[in-house]
Amino acid sequence: MSLALKKRAAVTGADPTLRAELRDCLDELRHNQSQYDLEKEPDLIEACIYQRAALLCRYRYLLRRVREQEARP
Repeated sequence: MSLALKKRAAVTGADPTLRAELRDCLDELRHNQSQYDLEKEPDLIEACIYQRAALLCRYRYLLRRVREQEARP
């Protein structure tokens, strides 16, 4: 099973609000990557890097919560 299918399977039984937060976080990560790719100013590039690190932490947290919900009977 591909990684994308595993992630989708893990999200299907979770709370809809939590799923929406996870999707929003992924959208923010994509936007951050686009912003990083286009940025020329060194200080703003650094800001994008720190923002990405924070978004990845949030994503891992949300994904862990989804998986915990999936594990519950």
